[in-house]
Amino acid sequence: MSRAFVRESDQQGEALPQRLISAHLNLVTPAGLKQIAAQVAELEVARQAARDANDKPLLERVNRDRRYWAQRATSARVIEPAAAADLARFGTRVKVRFVDGTQLAFSA
Repeated sequence: MSRAFVRESDQQGEALPQRLISAHLNLVTPAGLKQIAAQVAELEVARQAARDANDKPLLERVNRDRRYWAQRATSARVIEPAAAADLARFGTRVKVRFVDGTQLAFSA
């Protein structure tokens, strides 16, 4: 049978793949943890809106993303920025000034 004669309702949509969770440590700054929490809260609102609209594909995507971000929030390990100005580590921003006067900033 030609694909032209298949109704859209007869086609099964492919299941969304799960978002992969890294096996490595989930180091975050306090600001990063707040961003993760905001993402989870935003997805809660989107999930309720998808339920209200009875939009199953949207609900499936939102639930998948919410599971991902909720797991990331659970596995987050907060690293406080370094107190010492002479130490660069995770969560710090370093400015390098070269001899010619140009500057570059790096976030560690």
